[in-house]
Amino acid sequence: MIDEKGIRLLLFVFRCCGAAIGALAIATAIGLPFPVWSAMSALIVSQDRLNDTKYSLMGRILGTVLGIGVACLVNLFLAPYDASHYLQLALSVGFCAVLAHRFPQLRVSMWTCPLVLLTAHPPTSIIWSGFIEARRSFLVPWWAARYTQRASGY
Repeated sequence: MIDEKGIRLLLFVFRCCGAAIGALAIATAIGLPFPVWSAMSALIVSQDRLNDTKYSLMGRILGTVLGIGVACLVNLFLAPYDASHYLQLALSVGFCAVLAHRFPQLRVSMWTCPLVLLTAHPPTSIIWSGFIEARRSFLVPWWAARYTQRASGY
């Protein structure tokens, strides 16, 4: 007989597998580049309990939005001066690192900056790269995690 701890473990495994597969399937279906990031994001926010997952997801969303905003602003102000990607990356990650040091749940902002800055290639704009990162990092995983949390009942 499986006790409550065993049931919770099985449900967690089910939720993680379902969230990863669901996020990957959705990201692939809507044509996101590098859909593996959606599956990874769904797993990063998955926690044992729904409230913990919600808290983790909120930090992920806020950090992603922060990283996108900082990267876009740095690019907006420095690109006209032909500033290198190295300088833009250093400034955007540095700013986010200061905030993440104070608010650890925003650490995702630090790795969002390079994803936004370094995946934008003409004719793709930096804003479009930010939008793609937002979909990949939290919209698809949010749906997958929410769906699997509801399906498991925990």
